[in-house]
Amino acid sequence: MNDLIGSYDPRLREECEEFDFDSDNAQELFDLLKTIMIKERGLGLSASQIGIMKRVFVMGDPTNPESVIPVFNPKIVNYSDETVVYEEGCLSF
Repeated sequence: MNDLIGSYDPRLREECEEFDFDSDNAQELFDLLKTIMIKERGLGLSASQIGIMKRVFVMGDPTNPESVIPVFNPKIVNYSDETVVYEEGCLSF
């Protein structure tokens, strides 16, 4: 495991551009991210994890395609001290 520390793709630490609904294809990107996430059985996938440097991710249950939702240009506007423990499902590691 220690051999893997620091071997990440540097793009994962770069700031992504906002998704532009006027010039980018939202449905096409959503479909691509959803397909990859489900195929790899992840719980979520960001566009930057596949080399598309846009502020977009999908999340949901890979065994239930209808549960997968896209999030474009996310912003944290509130948070809670409450936590939920869930199995980690990162596809970029």
